[in-house]
Amino acid sequence: MKKFVLFLLLSALVISLAPARAQGPEELPLGSRGLGTLCTDHFPARSAPPAGDATKARQGKEKADALAYPYPPYPLEDTFLLHSYPSSNQILYIDFDGYKQYGPFDMDGDPETFNEAERIRIQEIWYDVSEDFMPFTIDVTTEEPEDEWLGHRAVVDGSDKYDYSWAYMNVWPNTSSWYYAYIDDYDNSWEWIGSGISHEIGHTLGVKDHGDDTTGYYMGHGEGWTEWGIIMGWNSWSLGVWDDGDYPNPNNPEDSLAIIDAKANVDFRPDDHGSTAATATAVDITDDLIAEGVIEQRTDVDYFSFTMASSSDVVIAVNGDIVKCSTNLDILAKIHDSNDAVLYTSNPVDRLWATFNVTLDAGDYYISVDGTGYDDPRGDPDEGFGYSDYGILGYYSIKKYTGSLDPPTPDPMTWATAPYKTGDSSIAMVATTASDPNGVEYYFACTAGGGNDSGWQTSPSYEDTFLVGNTQYTYTVTARDNSAMLNETAASTAESATTDPDATAPTPNPMTWATRPYATGDTSIEMVATTALDPGGVEYYFTCTAGGGNDSDWQDSPTYEDTELDPDTKCTYTGNARDKSPAQNATTASESASAVTSEE
Repeated sequence: MKKFVLFLLLSALVISLAPARAQGPEELPLGSRGLGTLCTDHFPARSAPPAGDATKARQGKEKADALAYPYPPYPLEDTFLLHSYPSSNQILYIDFDGYKQYGPFDMDGDPETFNEAERIRIQEIWYDVSEDFMPFTIDVTTEEPEDEWLGHRAVVDGSDKYDYSWAYMNVWPNTSSWYYAYIDDYDNSWEWIGSGISHEIGHTLGVKDHGDDTTGYYMGHGEGWTEWGIIMGWNSWSLGVWDDGDYPNPNNPEDSLAIIDAKANVDFRPDDHGSTAATATAVDITDDLIAEGVIEQRTDVDYFSFTMASSSDVVIAVNGDIVKCSTNLDILAKIHDSNDAVLYTSNPVDRLWATFNVTLDAGDYYISVDGTGYDDPRGDPDEGFGYSDYGILGYYSIKKYTGSLDPPTPDPMTWATAPYKTGDSSIAMVATTASDPNGVEYYFACTAGGGNDSGWQTSPSYEDTFLVGNTQYTYTVTARDNSAMLNETAASTAESATTDPDATAPTPNPMTWATRPYATGDTSIEMVATTALDPGGVEYYFTCTAGGGNDSDWQDSPTYEDTELDPDTKCTYTGNARDKSPAQNATTASESASAVTSEE
């Protein structure tokens, strides 16, 4: 008993060394008992959309509802018997029962029992963490292991003793009573707790915090289904994956997967399906559950072979682990002929799953499943970053699709208000409000004139902007539902509108300086105007208003160097811009700015 009391006191002393609250991660060396480095994580509040952010709230609800599996996914009585890889001897035990001085996970104020809502939440958390460790030979379990087990314990604290989470760095596998990860339950959401568990266990496997040049945790980027975040930063609403620092300004671009794979007795899972047509797994395309598997590594592609006895429709969906949006897999699926030539490809640009609704003749075919990236991980922030396929790993299933194949109505789509001009650089339009039980999105396509497509959007209204004056533009509109198949209507009739003659000068107006005039020698001065914007194109004019320098004349470049000046002379300049429309609309000149040439 004295040893046990001393043990508790020492445990409390270890915890007390962590600060009460701070911004971002900290690493605290604790060498007095050989425990190594304690990483304390003060995660930013992220499990709910920002206040007033209706778009984020809508996207979160769509992702929670779309492709939903029956809930709960397992019988409630099996909640504490869940295993993700039961054959493994490397165990991540998620402890919801209370441990040492920490209370059991509790949502209803009764820590003695687990009610239905709590058991469902535990299953959601387990699903989320299981997907993060799906590529590895780690069994994520809610069942307390027998004695002499290897791995690590993640303690979800229901007593709210601390408002941060922590774990020891690089201690896997160690299950002694000194070594465990502590998870602050914060708001009891599956997103917060699941993300916290995976992050802290990442530390025990040797992976550091990943942030950028402004914060200790990279918060992810993007929106909708393809919103992307990282486990060792702070997870996003959709894809939350292991990373190698392939995002803007990483502060710790380490190879997370390689670090985990290098741990003793932790490996990538064995490949469950062949990666070529010659090694494909045979399946029956008429089964409800045709196949399931795991993309374990970046190079993994899973092949399945099937035979069509006669010509028939094939309507299937290839989904990741969509339960509560915990998937880490953006799926690229293909149907190949008997010679492995690709017949059909499915990879919706703004969705994570793949679907096929095709007719195949009698014969032999293959399906391949792969993880895929999206756009550019370090692209234009105004357009939204994407991600590589580095951490796009996890579970998938191939299922017969039994939902509706009907597109929204009306089909073809129609106009409520045909396109009409709203000025010299914009055209607006309104589609007929479409109807579908799964919800509707609209796509406005500019088919002539060089305008801009809308992308898929929930609003039936669209205004195309930054257009050229006195120009005709033509549009069609299409609608699709939000089912897994994304059933799409035929396009509307094409309708046109013409913008007013251009009467608007470029922006900014008045013109401004990007770099004010400065001497580049004893006879030259250089300057740079702010890059101006105008749909008709822009040209620049620099005027020397004092000092005897030279005007530039109209030019395409915003940079001008005035040369052949007298030494030790002060010259003053203004800059302005005009568009390339017939009207040549010009800005007001910038403020004056001066520079003095160097002495000889």
